Parts: sequence; structure tokens; C-alpha cells
Amino acid sequence: MPCFPSTQALKIAQLVSAATAKPHHTLPRLVVLATSATETLLSASGGTAHLPDIPPGVGEESPITPDSVFYLASCTKLITTIGVLQLVEQGKLELKTDVRGILKDLKGVKLLEGFDEKDTPLLVDVAEPITVWQLLTHTAGFARDDAGPDRAKLVQQGDLPPSSGPTATREAIATRPLAWTPGSRWHYSSSLDWSGFLIEEVSGLSLEEYFKEFIFKPLDIQDTTFDPPSNLINMAHRSSPPDPSAPTLAPGPNFVASPPLCYRGGGGLVGSPSSYLKVLRALLPSYTGPRLLKPSTIDIMFSPQLDETNDAVPLKDLRGFMKSYLDPFSKDLPGEEVKGLNWGLGGALHGEELVSGRRKGALTWAGMANTYWVVDREKDVAFVLFTNVFPFADNTMFETWKQIEPEIYAGLEA
Repeated sequence: MPCFPSTQALKIAQLVSAATAKPHHTLPRLVVLATSATETLLSASGGTAHLPDIPPGVGEESPITPDSVFYLASCTKLITTIGVLQLVEQGKLELKTDVRGILKDLKGVKLLEGFDEKDTPLLVDVAEPITVWQLLTHTAGFARDDAGPDRAKLVQQGDLPPSSGPTATREAIATRPLAWTPGSRWHYSSSLDWSGFLIEEVSGLSLEEYFKEFIFKPLDIQDTTFDPPSNLINMAHRSSPPDPSAPTLAPGPNFVASPPLCYRGGGGLVGSPSSYLKVLRALLPSYTGPRLLKPSTIDIMFSPQLDETNDAVPLKDLRGFMKSYLDPFSKDLPGEEVKGLNWGLGGALHGEELVSGRRKGALTWAGMANTYWVVDREKDVAFVLFTNVFPFADNTMFETWKQIEPEIYAGLEA
């Protein structure tokens, strides 16, 4: 692949600079990186690693860089998926394995069918297997605590501890019953947390140890961990003050515990954009560096996993859920679903080319602090757009992304 044109790199650098020029109003920081299978094509950074409490100005001299340590949140899920697939390649797991034979705290998991007239939870046995494949595709039947009134009532009645976020423990996650029969629905939930626990049980290592030895060490990644270091950048929280000229961003709590209460495969890693890009590069078809997975396994990751017949409920769940969250291009399309979207292994799989130039079959996902990644194997490119802003799907981030991604693809075509 030819070098990325300097004119396109400059355009993107200017967009990043403009987006971070007023860190208390627009974006506090932004890192955009793109790579081919062999080399980094683009690196643009702007803003501050530590948003100060009081404007005006950026405040302390702490410019963001590609090596700054971000909260990765659900970007952790791709790493966990790779770890599980490594164990499948080694014959220690099969995608069809019923994980209740391995995860003892799931052995007696129940299905919540509702509540009786006395508001007692109706919990029934689960006859169907809960498979490794279902965990990786969010079809195992687990649900978030905000997934409907029955779920909220269950948590409130039982005074259950948090099952997600920095204060969640494995014991707390295990208190939640299934919401649906395994395989019947797609729902974004704790499935990848259970996948991480599965890695620990099968490998005999903590998830931190496993990731370091079998994913990060081969790629010479040293800054990605569940235990946040002192140089973790701070989190910016977006508000909507009544005065339109007032700052909309301020520093706030990060979503990590130090030390972590448990290693969650669904979230919790911190690390740099430059390191995460190394993982994405290893998924490109012409990559020749240290292998994390066999090419045939990576092909499966980039293959549609959900039934694509018209009445397939899990697919409708996915396409509806992602309409507002996946990316700014899908959000702007007409309709209430993302047409053509499916689930691969590790992320959402585009079924149609986007107006930005992103090709059909690209795999993508994100973290709740607005850290986004894309692997487009047809164009031999992977890229990240990282900030740390809460809440998720930040409109300013989306508007900036909408400008930057077409320029990345324009550079690939030049």
C-alpha cells in the first residue's frame, strides 16, 4: 500500500485540532490513528490528557498523545474474544461447549419469567445449553439491569449489588438470572464478563495474566492492564447548562477501581490508542507479524453469526439497539434499524458500504467513554478514534468522526 498522502494527513490533523481547540466546550482530547497490515498510516492528536477544573484555557501542560493511557471500557470485549478463540484453537474449548460444565457459578442459573401476584420472582430452570458461541454473540440470555421493569424490580427487591462498572464483582454478576431462553434474543449484557471468567477457569490464570502473556506480550504491548496506572487520563463529563455559552465539559469520576475488584472481560481495561492499534493490525489479512489467531479463525470473526432470515429476532434486536449508537453514518440513515448489520465475533459487522467509504464486512465496536475502533479488511486498514468523554455516543464526537472518516478513506484511494 502506498504511503498515506501528507495532504490528507494534514486535513485530518486540522480537523482534530479544531475539535479540541476549546476543551471545555467541544472535545477535551482526540487521538486518531490508522494502520495498514504493515505500518501506521496516520497519527493525529489534539487536546489535553487532564482537563482542568476551571476554564479558561487548557490549564496544565499535559498534551494528549497516542501513548496516553485511556479508559477502554467495552473495547475490552475484542481482547476477551481473541482470548477465548485462542483456547478454541488449542482444543481446550469448543464454540458449542455448554459453559455451565466449567463455570460452577452458572451451573444453577435460573430464567426470570416474571413475578406472581405476591410480587415473588418466578424463576425456572434452564434446560437449553449456554454455549461459548452464545456468550461471544450476546445471545446467551443475559440482560442488563435496565432491561425492562421486571429486571429493575428484581434488583430493587433483592437489594442486589451492581453487576457492571468498577464496583461489580463476579459474585454480583452471578446473582442475575437469565432474561431469555439461551439463543432466542440478542442483548448487550454480561456475556463477555462470563467469557473472561471462562478464560480464567480454563487457563488457570487471571485474566490480567492471560492477556499479558498471550495477547499483549507477543505484540510488545506494555501499557494495557486492568490495574489503572497513575498516568491514566481523566474523564470528561458532558452536561447541558442552560447558558449556551457556559462550558459543557468538566472533569469527573473515572470508571475504574484500583485495584480492580475482579477482571471483567466485558470492560475494565485501560491502555493507549497506539497499543490497541497493534491488536487491530493483527486482524488484517496481509499482516505478517506475531500471530494472535490463525487466519481461518479471524475469517470466522469477520463472518455473520446471526440468522439473517427476515423473522430472526436476535438480528432485529441488534439492528434496533445499534441505530443510535454504532456510528454517525448509520445513525443518519433512514429507518429504525441499521440495515444489513450483523454480529461477527468481537464486534458488529457491517452488511453494506457506508457513505464514508467503509466497506461491507468491516468489524467495529466501542467503549462507553467514546473510544471507537474499525477493522476494514477489504481496504487493508484499521483505525481508532479515542477520546474519554461521558456519556456514550457523544454528539460532538460523532460530528467530528463524521468529518474524519471520509478523509481517511479518501487518503486510501489517493
